[in-house]
Amino acid sequence: MADTATQQKIGVFLVAESSIARQGAAAIIAQQDDMEVIGQAGDTDEAFSLTGNITSRMVVLRVLPPKGSFEVVHRLRDISPVTSVIVLAEFEDDEGLFQAALAGVSAYLTKGCTNEQLLSTIRTVANGEQMMHRNILNRPRVASKILQRFRELSSITKGLEPLVAPLSSIEEEVLRLVATGNSAETVAYEFNVSQKVVVNHITSIMHKLDVNQRTHQAVASLLVNQT
Repeated sequence: MADTATQQKIGVFLVAESSIARQGAAAIIAQQDDMEVIGQAGDTDEAFSLTGNITSRMVVLRVLPPKGSFEVVHRLRDISPVTSVIVLAEFEDDEGLFQAALAGVSAYLTKGCTNEQLLSTIRTVANGEQMMHRNILNRPRVASKILQRFRELSSITKGLEPLVAPLSSIEEEVLRLVATGNSAETVAYEFNVSQKVVVNHITSIMHKLDVNQRTHQAVASLLVNQT
C-alpha cells in the first residue's frame, strides 16, 4: 500500500470573511499529512475568482458568519456539482440546515466541533460521502421543509419529468415519518429494516433534492435568457 506521502492529498479551499477563522482552520489542516490548504478567500467574489480548476478531490470549507448567506456555495457548485462543500456555522438551526440542503452541502458542522470532528468530516466528504443525513434525521422541521420543497419542485417542473428525480413512495414515507418527529430507530422499525437502510434513504433523498434544485435553476435561467 502506498504511504500517505505518495498519495494525492485532499485539497481544502477555505472561504471565510474572518481572517482569524481562515488562519485557525489552515493551521489545523497544515498539521495533516493527507490534506493541504490550496486556497483561501475572504468573500464570495474572491472565492469565485480564485478556485480555478475545481476537482472532485477538492473540499470547500465555508466558515459561515452569523446570518451569512449560501451564495458562495451555490456559485461554486454551479461550476462543479461534484465538489464537496462543508459548512462550519455559528450554530445549528432549522433554516440554516434547510438552506444548506438546498445548496447541496455535503456536511454541516458548528464552530463548537472538535478538530478531530472537522478533519474526519473533511476526509469523509472528500471520498464523496454525504453527511447531511445526520442533521436531517434529528430535525423534523427541516425534513418537513424538504418534503414541501419536493412537492413545489414537482409542480414547477411539470412537463420536464425526464429531467427530474422524484421521490420513491418509500422515500416519501421515510421523509414524512421523520418530519412528524419519528427517530431513525422508529422509522426502521416501521419498515422492518436496519437504521442503515433509513440513512441510505435520507442520503438518496438529499441527492435527488440537489439534482432537482440544479435542474430547476437551469430551466429558470433558460427562461430568463429567452425573455
